[in-house]
Amino acid sequence: MKSKHLDSLSVITNPAKNYLLLKSIIDITSEFYYTILDMKGNEIVCSRIHNIYGKLVSISIDFLKSGMYLLKL
Repeated sequence: MKSKHLDSLSVITNPAKNYLLLKSIIDITSEFYYTILDMKGNEIVCSRIHNIYGKLVSISIDFLKSGMYLLKL
């Protein structure tokens, strides 16, 4: 079942350098998982999002090399 939280998220730091900041139109009350993929579809990282601040979510990406990636929630 798809979460209604995911329908309301948008990336507000794009391009991003050290972290991705996602904004929601509703308060996020539960943790969820994300996956970062390279452009070939290889999984770089899969983890649970812990940094939830009401309507904002922060994902650290300072370990990634410069380039383009896909974010799967």
